[in-house]
Order: sequence, then C-alpha cells, then structure tokens
Amino acid sequence: MSRLTEIKEIYDYILKAIMQNEQAWKDFLTFHARIYKHSFNNVILIYAQRPDATLVADMKLWNRRIGRWINRGAKSIAVFDDQSPQQKLKYLFDIEDTHGEPHTVPKVWKLDTILESEVIKNLKTKSLEEWTERRTQEIILSYQEDMQKELEQEIQKSKLSALPLQGVIN
Repeated sequence: MSRLTEIKEIYDYILKAIMQNEQAWKDFLTFHARIYKHSFNNVILIYAQRPDATLVADMKLWNRRIGRWINRGAKSIAVFDDQSPQQKLKYLFDIEDTHGEPHTVPKVWKLDTILESEVIKNLKTKSLEEWTERRTQEIILSYQEDMQKELEQEIQKSKLSALPLQGVIN
C-alpha cells in the first residue's frame, strides 16, 4: 500500500470519528483553533497523527525562516500537498520535533482576561460567545438564499424534480 493511500484511509477514518458525536467534534474544533493556518483537510490529518501538536510547519520553514532544526529521528506528519496539481503528500513537523535557540520559539498569541474585556467592549457585546453565535447566524443567513437556489438547481437536475412538493419542509 502506498503512503498516499494509507493517508487517505487515515483521513476517511478520522473524519468519520470526529463526526460521530458532539464531544468528538468539539475536541477536533479545539485542536483546529490551535492549527488554524492549515487547511481543514490537513488539520484532520495532523489531528489523526499528532493530536498534541501545537505549532506545525514543514522542514524548510523551520530551518530557513524560523531558525529551528528538526530533531534526528523525529516522525513527520504526512498531509496533502495543497499546492501541487498532482495528488501527493508533504511532511510537517511539530515544534516539539525541533531544537534551536530559545529566541527562535515562535510566540503564540493568547487572549487573556484583560484583552478579552477590551475585545468585548469594542465589539459592543456581553460575551465573546454571544458575539460568535450572533455572527455565525448572520453569516448563515447571508448564504441561505444562495444555498436554497443551488439546492433547487440540483433538484431540477435530479430524479427528484418530478416528485410533488407537499413533502418539502420550509
């Protein structure tokens, strides 16, 4: 079995696993919040292989731009190469797999209580949870009309177009 086939199977397995229940999905989303610069598909693969990962990059980025070096024997994290026209893999490493001068450890931004109060005040809301829920609803509603049109177009192309509309729930 090729490594690409193996990674595709891992992807399919983990995708099903994280969607099995609410807690699995929340755990994944908490992880994704830390690894937000990578694509959704690659975060799934990172989560499957290194659920404790915090800062993930390829060897070139660690070596040339950050000035950290991959530890001998470190196990890479295989992900899909989104930049390649062919389906292939690229390999990432967590910061725990690197070594270097202390000043080369990237600083991770964190929302403390003082900053959170300022953000809440600037957003004119009671809490970040309330703001997030409101913005999510606004965004969903803004796409609702387009999604409805696309769904109707798909139904017209399918065998469902001949069925009566009485069963459709609005």
